[in-house]
Amino acid sequence: MAYLTSQQRRALPEKGNDLPKEKNTNFFFDEQHVANFGRARLETDKEPSFVYASGPGLWKKVNDRVWQWERCRFINARRLAQWNNDPENDVPYKFT
Repeated sequence: MAYLTSQQRRALPEKGNDLPKEKNTNFFFDEQHVANFGRARLETDKEPSFVYASGPGLWKKVNDRVWQWERCRFINARRLAQWNNDPENDVPYKFT
């Protein structure tokens, strides 16, 4: 996973977001807005959207067990839906 440090590019925080005060803060590309806080954009970005997330903002959400299980259920439901649409598959699958 590629990352940018605040020393490599100047990061501009989203309004209402504070960036970590660490000397070498890592920012991760987070186009899907997984992180709930620590969102930023680079001053050189042409688009005004905040597509980067600080490490603490991203990892707090990723390490949340409830969110992990919701994501697993979503992934498994999509997988089962694909299997159920396979005409060569004669075993019905259900996800509860």
